[in-house]
Amino acid sequence: EPANHIIELHCLTSSINNMLQRIENFNQAVLAERAKQYEATILLLQTQINPHFLYNNLQCIRGMAADGDDQAIREMVGNIAAIYRYCSQSSSTATLAEEKDCAQMYMRIMELRYDTSYHLELECAKGTLQCLMPRMVLQPLMENSIRHGFKGRPTGTVWIRAWQEKDWLVCTVKDDGCGMSPEEVEKARLQSYPYDAGETKRYHIGLGNVRSRIRLIFGESSGLYCNSVPEQGTTVT
Repeated sequence: EPANHIIELHCLTSSINNMLQRIENFNQAVLAERAKQYEATILLLQTQINPHFLYNNLQCIRGMAADGDDQAIREMVGNIAAIYRYCSQSSSTATLAEEKDCAQMYMRIMELRYDTSYHLELECAKGTLQCLMPRMVLQPLMENSIRHGFKGRPTGTVWIRAWQEKDWLVCTVKDDGCGMSPEEVEKARLQSYPYDAGETKRYHIGLGNVRSRIRLIFGESSGLYCNSVPEQGTTVT
């Protein structure tokens, strides 16, 4: 009878709606769990910078103490503490302005360590300073330049440039160091998280860390690219 068909249709519709709601709830739960996993991975990658950065400066502070250079120690420790506060924030993103400040503090530490042998030049296009990017991206790339690009060279310059292309923020970190061979560039291009335990030299860990965080936060259409010319320098975009 028509009344029975209406009841059956109502029951069927109700069942379908309940099923769709259960699927939606399940999908939301899966997405929430996946988001937690991504966040944990990003924070892990972010904090991997910390010990590496700290170990490289403690020995220098010890030397300053032996020389009685209290003013340099105070300035260096103050900058290290500020960078750690910045790096340890729970947010995985920061503005370019914040990254710029961190880069300047890091370079000041390098000036204190190496007696102003290395220099930083910054150029950020109008409107870019409030753009978001992963936290602690510029510092590890600068550290690669100084530790590896300038190895064996008494002086060097790091240039940081930032501009917008449509909705994208583009940053380059360029040095005038010793550069890399095509084979080394290819290894650096392939390096990502988790790292190959055998690939711990030169640029690989820093580039892999930064590349992984960029893609986790902003998706596969974003990324990190490396170009290098032996004896002329390296540019990371």
